[in-house]
Amino acid sequence: MAKINVLNKEITVIGRDEEDYICITDMAKFKDPSRTDYIIQNWLRNRSTIEYLGIWEQLNNPSFKPIEFDGFRKESGLNSFVLTAKQWIEKTGAIGLISKAGRYGGTFAHKDNGLSLELNTDFLLEHYYNPIILISEAQRQIFKHIIWVPSEVEFLKKLHENRNKLEKYEWWYFSKIDQTTDDVSIPYYDTKKQEYSNFFPDFIFWLKYKNKYHIKFIDPKGNVVGLGNAEDKARGFEKIFLVNRNEYNKMEVKVDLFFYNEPTGVNESVRDYYTIDFEKIFGD
Repeated sequence: MAKINVLNKEITVIGRDEEDYICITDMAKFKDPSRTDYIIQNWLRNRSTIEYLGIWEQLNNPSFKPIEFDGFRKESGLNSFVLTAKQWIEKTGAIGLISKAGRYGGTFAHKDNGLSLELNTDFLLEHYYNPIILISEAQRQIFKHIIWVPSEVEFLKKLHENRNKLEKYEWWYFSKIDQTTDDVSIPYYDTKKQEYSNFFPDFIFWLKYKNKYHIKFIDPKGNVVGLGNAEDKARGFEKIFLVNRNEYNKMEVKVDLFFYNEPTGVNESVRDYYTIDFEKIFGD
């Protein structure tokens, strides 16, 4: 039994069949020592977690039971859905998780799966989507729903550091937009391709402050600057959201778009859309 340091925290590691398994119970203790089982169950009931674990098993475990997996996948995300690591292992024959009883027991996850729990930062746990950050470049080829782009990962880290900027809001929700499953996009005319297309910003926030609702689209991945892609997307955004006043339940809805990047070398017409300043992003 060994220890590793993850984000300045000691985590137990055990070996099985020459593979390392990380103690996610240790990780959960740093979030709330009295509710480790709840935190792990909350992680397991997330649809993205189930899909990721299931795909990993199908690639690495010839004895995995896909029918039982599909049953869990269909139920995941429902309010009534509850799943423990022991149930997952016994029903599906999974080898990516280990559940051990006793003094040195706990729930252990294969190193490909375990670190994702740690990076589900505390302040996002109450929101409907908990991003899983991929730590293995190879895994991005098999799971399209995971956040893996370095700029997206960096944005989430900076968001965690600047979470105090969200404290003034009465409530807020946050999600990663997945263009393969989400019907959330901004239509625009691509001047380079000479055709209409859809822009899928990476992240969306819904917030309420005093008597106003806020929707914020944030796109941290690299953009073609100048007269190309970024400007076309901004023009498409403006035509939809800035021409008319947006209201919901007789309250104003303010919609913003930000390209999370330094405004270096960009066209003046889109310079205001570029920023890495969280004060500007989450200001009034």
